[in-house]
This record gives sequence, structure tokens and C-alpha cells, in this order.
Amino acid sequence: MDTSRNRTSSEGNADDTDSIGLGCALEVFKEYEEIISLIVQLKTIYNDQSQSEKVTERYMYILNQYQEQPHLLDRYLDDFLNELLKVARNTENEKSLQYLAFKFLYIITKVRGYKVVLRHLPHEVSDVEPVLSLLNEQDPHDAATWETRYMLLLWMSIIVMIPFHMNRLDDTSDNSSEKKPIMQRIIDIIKLYLSVSDKAKRRCCLLAAHFITRPDVKDVYLKEYLDWSLKMLISAENGLKTYSKNWFEFLRVKIASWRYSRGKRSLTDNLAYGDVAKQMPTKEEDLDDEDYDIPDETEDIIEQLLVGLRDKDTIIRWSAAKGIGRITGRLPKELADDVVTSVLELFSLRESDSAWHGGCLALAELGRRGLIIPQHLDRVVSVVLKALIYDEQRGNFSVGAHIRDAACYVCWSFARAYDPTVLQPYVNSIAGALLVATVFDREITCRRAASAAFQENVGRQGTFPHGIEILTETDYYAVGSRHNSFLNLSVYIAQFSEYTLPLINHLLEFKINHWDTAKLSTLLSKQKSSTETIEDILGAEVLEKIRSLTFVLDQRGLFRGLGGILMRNAICLLIEKSSIAALPFHNNKELIEKWKETLDNCLQHADSSVRSSAVSALPHFLHQYYPPDSPQCHIFLKHYLEQLSSNHMDTRCGFCPCCGSFSKLHIKSWAESRRDAIKALSQVAVTVGIDSTGNENDSICQSNLDTILNTFLAGTNDYTLDSRGEIGAIVRESAMIAIQETICLVLSKEPQMLSEDIVCKIFQVILQQCTEKIDRTRAVAGNVFENLLMNNPKNLLLGFVVSVGGLTESLVKYSSSAFVSYLLSNQSNMELMKAIANDLLSILKENCQNDRIVIPLFKMMNYLLLSDIIFLTENEQSDFYDQLINLIWMCSYKSRDPQKIIAAVDLFCNLLQVFKTMRDSVIE
Repeated sequence: MDTSRNRTSSEGNADDTDSIGLGCALEVFKEYEEIISLIVQLKTIYNDQSQSEKVTERYMYILNQYQEQPHLLDRYLDDFLNELLKVARNTENEKSLQYLAFKFLYIITKVRGYKVVLRHLPHEVSDVEPVLSLLNEQDPHDAATWETRYMLLLWMSIIVMIPFHMNRLDDTSDNSSEKKPIMQRIIDIIKLYLSVSDKAKRRCCLLAAHFITRPDVKDVYLKEYLDWSLKMLISAENGLKTYSKNWFEFLRVKIASWRYSRGKRSLTDNLAYGDVAKQMPTKEEDLDDEDYDIPDETEDIIEQLLVGLRDKDTIIRWSAAKGIGRITGRLPKELADDVVTSVLELFSLRESDSAWHGGCLALAELGRRGLIIPQHLDRVVSVVLKALIYDEQRGNFSVGAHIRDAACYVCWSFARAYDPTVLQPYVNSIAGALLVATVFDREITCRRAASAAFQENVGRQGTFPHGIEILTETDYYAVGSRHNSFLNLSVYIAQFSEYTLPLINHLLEFKINHWDTAKLSTLLSKQKSSTETIEDILGAEVLEKIRSLTFVLDQRGLFRGLGGILMRNAICLLIEKSSIAALPFHNNKELIEKWKETLDNCLQHADSSVRSSAVSALPHFLHQYYPPDSPQCHIFLKHYLEQLSSNHMDTRCGFCPCCGSFSKLHIKSWAESRRDAIKALSQVAVTVGIDSTGNENDSICQSNLDTILNTFLAGTNDYTLDSRGEIGAIVRESAMIAIQETICLVLSKEPQMLSEDIVCKIFQVILQQCTEKIDRTRAVAGNVFENLLMNNPKNLLLGFVVSVGGLTESLVKYSSSAFVSYLLSNQSNMELMKAIANDLLSILKENCQNDRIVIPLFKMMNYLLLSDIIFLTENEQSDFYDQLINLIWMCSYKSRDPQKIIAAVDLFCNLLQVFKTMRDSVIE
């Protein structure tokens, strides 16, 4: 577009340095002829959707450039409106043409502003009936034509300003006796469109304001309209918000003089006043507030808002909190203190989580307005600290994340409202609580909210210890990973002495006995790194509690009964983490023997989770409290070997995996363990070695090599799902590592033992795993592939299908980018593109009933079509797309899966754009 630009320059007089202006401004509207041409085209292209969309986009593009300088349109505004209104008001035109004209009118109104456009709209007596008729023909719930309703209501709002009595406009003919008066019809339209939630409602408000205030209308319809409005407000969901805002207008327009004021918002004003100490309100100011009469109904209003803070809907609580803040700002100090006290009463154990959340929101609104005076901060900070750790278990889930998030908002608002000297007594407690939430909260939203609140306090208060150092590590992205927050950031923060005790105390009081065992395991998996710096701080009292805990539980019989399984899991976890942390119990033989006895009992327990906990704890326990050359270890090993021949299956299952928990010194000469432990199969192969002519009982030979490798290959096809997700991934990873170790061993000694068939199978599964959706699995497969390099496009494509058509945004982004880049770089290699196309058809044909493959493949093909990927020559494409269409139909026919149907419909829609000859097949 050819437009003139006016650029300001920083060169010239020094006086120009203070001037502020547009850096790049348009001088004149030069697209007049093109806009008129586009408007004229409406009559010929309105039935062609593609052409109408093209014209509309061009029209919007031109006008949107003038949003910052809309006055340039004023000279041509009448011409544009007249051309469009000719089309819009002509009742002989089709509805679609009228809708398009009104859409163009709305675009002009959006750019120039409705107030200016309103003055240019025709408003004569002859316009009343046509506009009313058009409004009556509209469907208020049609989302596609809202621009028409918007412009008609705007047009009517200027028409009703005509200086004639409305009764004179009514039709007085005999056949109009049953027709409503125009005033009644306009009132009905106002009521109708005020009840609809779309953008047209705003212009309906303008119409109501202009029409109801007419002298001839307000005497007849004002009372009726107000009664109807009040009825609608009472029944509306946002009635509480409107209620508080309306009553707010009845209070005196005066900012409370008693409120805490940190300073002026203007930087120049602050610099002019300097560091003036904040003054408390004077007696005269207090007297001025006491002389202010408050309406008696204010108490009822505040009571309704306090009830709203307990509402089950968040939007109601949020509106109530804002209402509390607005109204309290216009009350005398004594009444405002009562409001703050009432809000603090919501933080009770008898109250629901909704009340706690609403209370936090109210405190934040009061705090950011300076309505919580420093004398109340003691009570307020104490309840906010409780809210920051609110976590109530209900069945298999918990509530409290929204409360902790709102408590962070309170801390954020205090940072902006109060002077550092006022918050100084609470700095350590607030900073410690925020950092605890930043690193130890289980919800990512709460961790990020706490990080943001801490950052706000560091920036505005400047009194948080080591604030800058901690902020560089605990930013928005760093706290996004729970693993990183729990294991790395917590250790980093614990090195600062001001935050060491709050972190440790929180772990001991709230996390050690947390109901979420997955979170607890993650939290304690790196406990040693933190206890190395805090062992002395734990003190003798905490160590004594840990030492006596096992004896106390056993004496009270808590290892038996309904809760015995949970207690046994817990004590095994305690033993494991105490061993990892190297707690100083090495010389306490009584405790070590008790722990050993407890683990032995758990190893033969009937519950598999108890046995697993004991198996996990035993290696760390033996490594920490029994030296490798200790004679007790030989006794333990002998005892465990004897238990492998027990008549009880639970005992055998428990003691078998424990045989690998001993040091290398004890298992070096024990060949039986390698035969009995299935999980150690790959290590057995490495140990016994390769001998193509040897005996299958003592070496890896030709007769058993294929059996071992096929066992590993079967493991790579494990896609087991449970409540934790795709847990089969750990099986696939172990199998791939075992394949790598075994193959490398064979290649180094007897490579001829590997058959072509088994090698082909191995690389097929490795290539597939290289493109799986789990990052860790792909990393393992990539490392294996580095040493076992080959290529099988079909399996590689199968992996890309699952990744490109997956659900994870980052996975889809990078896998699709890599795949499309590869295809675009090989567009000239038609043989390769043809092979890829045939492989894709083959994958779809072979997995027609497998939704795990079909749905991602549909999405992938849709993405390739949008990327203009050409697989075949023009002559060959017809056959390819015919097969593709038939396969899509066959895979999705009679399917009840909405995801599959949506993916198939999207793919069919994009296939319509390939060739004209394909469109008939797709539509059929």
C-alpha cells in the first residue's frame, strides 16, 4: 500500500528532546477508491463465500491501519455510510447481503468510534419503521449476525432522539388497531436485547438511555422499566456485584482519611515531597469521619457481601470481595475495623474452603486499598500464613490450591500497599512461607503465584533476605517443574540460614506424613543432599523421635489390623530415607536390629506394596549400617537364599529380589542368583560370556541367543496403562538397554551368531521407540541407536505418526517441524516421497482398528496437507488420494469416538482443496 509516512527525528534542537509524538504516522486516507470499490462488489460476491471472505479481509486490513488515526476517515465517512446503508436498508436484497453490509458498517464503527459514527447516521421520521422492522426480524441468539443487531440498535439510538412525540408516529389506519404502538415496540426490543449476552447489549444500553429519558416516554414507561430492571437484577447471577456497585453510589464520595497511604502514584510528586514519614490520621480527620452519616442499610449490604464470600462459585466470591473493598473505603474507621474483623472470622476451622478463599480475596482487596491499618497486620499475617499451607484431604483428592493461590495474592497486594518499615516485623515469616510454597507446593499454579508474590516483595519492599539471589533461581519457569522445585531449588534456598528452619519445619510438620505418597517419595528422594547441611540443626529431640518411632509403633500393635499395611509402608520408607540421609544410628545396635527385623517381616508380607517398600529400603539400609566385610552380611545372604525355597509364594517373591541388595563382594561367586532373577538376565549374559559352540547351560550360544533377544523384543512392546500413566515405558527402556548390552557383547566376539531376521526386528523396534511421545524413552532409544545404526522408514514413520499427531504441544511442535522440514527438503526426490506415501497408506491399512495409531495419523495427514507437502506426481496423486479417502472412511465408519470423527472430518475438509476431481469423492 502506497502511503506517506511522517517520521520524527531526534536530531535538531535540544528543546525537541522533551517532545513526545508519533514515530510513524499516516498523513492522509488514500484508499478511498478501493474502499468504495469493495463496497460496490458486495452485490455481486455475497453468495460466494470465498470471495466475500477475501473482500472482507481486505476491507478490514485497510481500515485497521487507521485505528490510531481514525480522524483521517472523517472526510469520507458520509460516503461510506451512504453506500452501505443503501444496501442494508433495501428490503428487496437478500438477508446475506444485508448482513454483509451491516458487518462492513460495524468495521467502520469499530475504527472510528460509535460516538462519531452515530452523528453521521440518518435519523428522520421515515427511518423509524424500517429500522424497527429489521430489528424485529433478527434472531437475538444468532452468533453469526451480531454485527447487524449491533448497528441497528446503534442506529435506533439516534433515531429515537427526533423532536416529535412518539404517538404521532403510530399508524392510525383502520387495519392497524391490533398493532402495538411504536413506544411499546421499542421498549420490547430494549428488554429483549438487554437480556442477551453479546456485544449488541452495549448499544442496547445506549438506546435505553436515549429512549427512556425522553419526556413523552418516561411518564408512561419509566416505572415499568425500572420494575423490570430490578426484577432482572435480583434473579441475575451477577446481582451481588451490581448490588454492591449501586449501593456504593449512595455513600459519600470521599476517600477515607484514616486509610494507610504508602505514597503518591506520581514519581515526580514523590521526589518533590522526599522521604516524608507517613503520618497517622489527625484527630480532626477522625472527627470528620465520625460526622459522616452512613445509611442504616449499609450494615445489611455488608452482611450480604460477607455471605457472598462463602458462596460456592468463585465469581460470586470475587465480586463480593471487590464490593467489600469498595464500600469499606467510604466508611468511618470504626465501622471499617468491624468489617476487617468480620472478614478475619472467616478463617476458622468451622468454615468451608470457600469461606477461606473468599476471605483471602477480601483481605487482598482491602490491603491493596490501604484499608487494613498497621494495627491489624498481626492478625491478618497470621491467618495468611495459615492459608498459605491450607491443604485438606477429601477422599482420594484434596482441596486448598485455590486458597493457597489467593493467599499469595494477599502477600502480593501487601507488597504494593505498605511501606517497608511497616512490614519489617513480618518479613521473615512472610518470606519463609512464600518460599516454602514456591518449592514445596504440589500445584504448579501455587508455586508460580508464590514466586510472583516473592518477586513483588523483593522489588517493592527490598527487605527480604537474599531476595535477588533467590529470584534468579526461582523464576516462573524454574518452579514449573515439581521435581526441580522439590529436589534442587529447596536445597539451594536451604543454604541461606534465614530460610533453613522454615523449610525443615515444614517438611517435618506437613510433608513427612503427607497423604500423597508420590509427592512424598519425590520430596525425599534427594534427602541426603539437604540433610548434609542441616543434620546439626535437627537436634537430639528430632533424632530421638525417629529412633523411638519403630518401637512405639510395634508396642501399640499398629503393624497389625486394617492400618498395618500403611504403617509397614511408612516404616520402610522411614528406614530407607534415614539410611540415605546417614542419620547417626550406627552405634545403636538395638535400633539397627529392630529395623532389620522389621524389614524381614515386611519382605514376607502378603501385600505386594509392603514387600516392594521393604525391597526398596534394604539396599540402602545394608550399605549404610553394615560394612561390606561384615560377617553379618554373610549370615543374611545365607538366610535369604534359604527363603528362596520356602513353601510360601509371598516369602519367595519378597526375598528373591533382595539377593541383589548385597555388595559385589558377596554376590561375586554366587551364580544361582543370576539364573533365578529374571530382571538380571542381561547381566547374566555379560557374566557368562559368548560361546557359539558352548553349552546352553553355562554360556550364551547359538541355541539360546534368539530366545533371549526375542524376550527383550517382547518387552519393547509393553504399553501398559494405569492410574499413573503409561507405566509400560520403564519396561521398554529396560528391554532396549538389555538389547544394547547383549548385541554389543555378541558383536565384539561372535558377530556371525546374529541372523538377518533378528537384526531387522531389533532395529524396527528401536526406530519406533526413537519417535515415541515420552522424552525419557526417546533419549534411551537414541543412545541405543547410536551404537546400532540402521534404518527402517516404515517403523520410523509409525513413531512419527504417534508424535506428530499426539496431544503434548511441545512434542507436536518439534516432531512436526522436523518431519515437515525433512519432507520439504526432499520434494524433488519423487521416489522417496512415493515410498513415504505408500508406507503411510500401509500403516493406516494395518492399524485400521487401532485408535492409538489412526487418530494421530489423521492429524498428521491433516498437518501435511496444510503444509503443501506433495508426495506424488500429478498423475499418481489421484490413485493415492482415492486410497486415502477409502481408508479414512473405512477407519471412521460407524465410529462412536468423537476424537476420531473430528479428526476424520478435518482431514476430509482439507482434502477438498487438493484437486477438483477429488472433491466429489470426498463429498460422497
